[in-house]
Amino acid sequence: MISFDSFVCPHCGAPIGINENGKSLVCRGSTKKHCFDLASSGYVNLAPPSQSGSGDSKEAIRSRTRFLESGGYSPIRDAVVDKVKKYCGGGLVIDAGCGEGYYTNAVAQAYNGDVVGFDLSKFGVENAAKTARRKSIQNAFFAVSSVFTMPIADESADAVVNIF
Repeated sequence: MISFDSFVCPHCGAPIGINENGKSLVCRGSTKKHCFDLASSGYVNLAPPSQSGSGDSKEAIRSRTRFLESGGYSPIRDAVVDKVKKYCGGGLVIDAGCGEGYYTNAVAQAYNGDVVGFDLSKFGVENAAKTARRKSIQNAFFAVSSVFTMPIADESADAVVNIF
């Protein structure tokens, strides 16, 4: 499981962490204690209600996953992985607009730090989390969130990756 030290509450900006039972993220600074339950597939929805339901459709995610798994963009994937390994020292890497997690999971498999993918598509994030679980990738985490309001503390990432 990744460290949630860099996460902040999308409502109040307080630090956020995983609760005792490991099933929810809870903000630590607010008197309200905003709570975000982890889905059974391993992701969390941190998008405000006005943004939830946005992003790519289930059909678009399935189609893109099929294409990516055919190897069409594997040279790009490999180049991204190489650059992260070369320039990042084991700290947090964020994939802003991770979609189905193709690049995120590849980076996580080759990298010794935490990797977090954000996307507005619940279907994309869910697919990414399921893939990470199926491949036993322990250092990747996925959340539904706009890339414009990612719930991450300022200056806490070694790199932000944004493909296409």
